[in-house]
Amino acid sequence: MNGEKDISTLWSGMHNRIMPKNIQKRDSLLYWRTQILSIMLLAAVIMGSFVLIPVVFLAIEEQLWILLVSDLLLLALALFLLFFSQIGFSLRAMASLAMIYGVGLLVIFNVGVISGGPAWLFCFAVLAGVLLGPRAAVIALLINTATYAVIGFFLTKTSWGIFSPPFLPDKLLVSAGVNFLFLNALAAICVSVLVKGLNRSHEKEKQLSRTLKEKQLMLEAQISEREQSKISLKESEEKYRTILASIEDGYFEVDLHGDLIFFNTSLCRILGYTREELTGMNHIHLMDKVNAAKIYKAFHEVYQTGVPTRAIDWQLIRKDGSHCFIEIVVSLIQDADKNGVGFRGIARDVSHRKSLEQKLRQAYKMESIGTLAGGIAHDFNNVLSIIVGNAEIAFDQIPEANPARENLEMIKFASLRAADIVKQLLNFSRETEQKLKPLDLVSLVREELKFLRSTLPAFIEIRETLPDICVPILGDSVQINQLLMNICTNAAQAMEKEGGVLGISITLLALDAEDVLAHPELESGRYVRLTIHDTGPGIVPENLDKIFDPYFTTKAVGKGSGMGLAVVHGIVKNHFATIGVKSDPGKFTQFQILFPLTHEIPERTTHDTKSSTPARGSETILFVDDDAIVIRTTQSILNYLGYRVETRSDPREALALFAEKPGDFDLVITDMTMPRMTGASLAGEIMSIRPGIPVIICTGHSDLIDEEKAKNLGISSFLMKPVTLEKMAKTIREVLD
Repeated sequence: MNGEKDISTLWSGMHNRIMPKNIQKRDSLLYWRTQILSIMLLAAVIMGSFVLIPVVFLAIEEQLWILLVSDLLLLALALFLLFFSQIGFSLRAMASLAMIYGVGLLVIFNVGVISGGPAWLFCFAVLAGVLLGPRAAVIALLINTATYAVIGFFLTKTSWGIFSPPFLPDKLLVSAGVNFLFLNALAAICVSVLVKGLNRSHEKEKQLSRTLKEKQLMLEAQISEREQSKISLKESEEKYRTILASIEDGYFEVDLHGDLIFFNTSLCRILGYTREELTGMNHIHLMDKVNAAKIYKAFHEVYQTGVPTRAIDWQLIRKDGSHCFIEIVVSLIQDADKNGVGFRGIARDVSHRKSLEQKLRQAYKMESIGTLAGGIAHDFNNVLSIIVGNAEIAFDQIPEANPARENLEMIKFASLRAADIVKQLLNFSRETEQKLKPLDLVSLVREELKFLRSTLPAFIEIRETLPDICVPILGDSVQINQLLMNICTNAAQAMEKEGGVLGISITLLALDAEDVLAHPELESGRYVRLTIHDTGPGIVPENLDKIFDPYFTTKAVGKGSGMGLAVVHGIVKNHFATIGVKSDPGKFTQFQILFPLTHEIPERTTHDTKSSTPARGSETILFVDDDAIVIRTTQSILNYLGYRVETRSDPREALALFAEKPGDFDLVITDMTMPRMTGASLAGEIMSIRPGIPVIICTGHSDLIDEEKAKNLGISSFLMKPVTLEKMAKTIREVLD
């Protein structure tokens, strides 16, 4: 076993020494030719060494030194060609073939024609075809033919040396030579053709190998490109998924039937569904019929045109039943043949924006109301001045036993309430800060009940349970009146078919830390509870949480705007109070409002319609107003108070009159808003003519002047219309005295 291993190791080492490196990788045909050449040379060396021994003895005995030298040279040449493989193959092959040819000639010259020489020449031609190809074989055959021709010539023409005629006849020798050449040619050509075929086959194999290599490289490139594409696609999908997961807007894809097939987490959040619930859901379940028609129209247009569309104001229904507004961009999903197979889109929840837009519209509306209110306040208060003034004069002129006096009281009360409402409307629309003052809640309620009794139907009974003490709270009298009016009017409308009882009560109570747990917005302390109770049909439980929402109403069209209780809720919050409601459908509804008590002493805030004896005088007054009816009414009041009155409707005429007789007037009373000259400008001109003269400005409404500005201009007093007879009399005496 070890011997076989040693032989294998020896052969491997010798093979590596006599074979050029990497030749098999470069050219497999060349590799086998080199193998044949190397084995031939190795055999020549081995066999030549054995042949050399008898040649040495033969050379000594027969004195054939030329033969010995020739064999030694040939053996040395074979060794050289065998071990110096770095010499080019073609050169080694030609040298080896020359050596074989030389051996053949040497044998023929030394031994004769009938010897091994022809065999060497035969091998020379065959090996030329094997090692160098068909051309080399043909050349070798030509060389052999020439050689045999020369030998034949010498055989037929001379008897010199080894070319002496052999024992065979000449014709037989010629025949043998021809047959030798024929067989030599046949063998050499066949071997050459075989080698050439192998060479062509090898070339095709190499071409196929190159082609396969190219294909392999192409496939490897394609595989690499595909793998890179997969990686890029995966990265793109991951990026796409990350973007969809991170955006606030909802992304969705639906098929042509409207079923959701893909969507992101934000769409689940917007609609309130889980991913499992939303998968496969048809869009028709997310909206009402009106919005479904809108969406169908938009999607149909996208399907027909292929052009994306942007839509707004689509209202969807969330899982909890609430509504949300979305803004959506929709585009068509197409297959490879450009056929529509579905839709994709981005849905943005714009509910908050819609709410802000609604608030902005409401703000614009309030601004418009403020502008409108400011425009009509002056004229409206002038009308109220006429009503109040004439009602007061008529009231004083009618005997106390006349029942019309009560009607005149109500006219005056309603007019003054109307003036307060106008003032409140101006403050509300302009968002002026509400100043809460100490008020007696009991007095306010009693005054409101007087008004309600004259307006409510007789079949609605009013029951009041009010304490006979002052109950002070910090509030705004106009807002409290509005709160009472809104709740009581709603109660009256609820009982207008069958009648009923409207009850109002006021009770005092104290809330400790445990009590305020039911009212987190309140603190422990003393409170007053205002209760308004009616025996109407009540409120169904599902509507109790909605009655304070703006625009919510269960009344028929034209019966209510849905703002009454929303305003009540706002007033309650403005007064740091709380409101609660209880109802038993078919039996009653009860509102309870808790106001914090105050220790401050209330001012008299009710409109006292019973006039006391007004202060009178006898001075001369210049009265200026552009409204003829206001002039006539005010002149009657001033005359009733004992004053002499000069009136003018044009401020320029009034200024001319005063300039003509400045000492004839003790007081000037002027309206503020007049054509061609304002009351403030008229007052300035008059005071420049006669410094120190008292001036009173009256106005229904003006953005140009208020009490503080009037004082800074040196004007004695500032009055807002409508002005009661008592207020006018008191102000005149304060200015003149």
